[in-house]
Amino acid sequence: DNYMEDEKMYRRVPRNYDNLILKLRNYIDIAIVDGLLALALYSLHIAFKYKMYIAVLMVPLTIFLYMGISNHSVSEHLIYMLKFYSKRRVLEKPDAKYTKEKDKAILKDSRKKRKQIKQERSSRNEK
Repeated sequence: DNYMEDEKMYRRVPRNYDNLILKLRNYIDIAIVDGLLALALYSLHIAFKYKMYIAVLMVPLTIFLYMGISNHSVSEHLIYMLKFYSKRRVLEKPDAKYTKEKDKAILKDSRKKRKQIKQERSSRNEK
């Protein structure tokens, strides 16, 4: 009896809940992109034969939009990319003073390493 009350309290989310939202978003992407391409194709003043060729080329694009990228819709992926490129850190070329200090530090480290290697070799030779 307690089990039934607990069951009523908690509503279960179906396993394919995310997939349903993803599919809906993919269908919206398809409708927008194919609709814009169809309008552009309709407005072109070329022979019907060539319009058909272009329309046939829209099929792979539609399939791509339906499948999405890495389990995300294409529009969602584009939004992620735009956010990434707008917020990424842009590195500038270091100034001369910084480069000079870095070079000195690298040379100092390499000299220390060479000196250690020489000491190790000399200690081995003495044995």
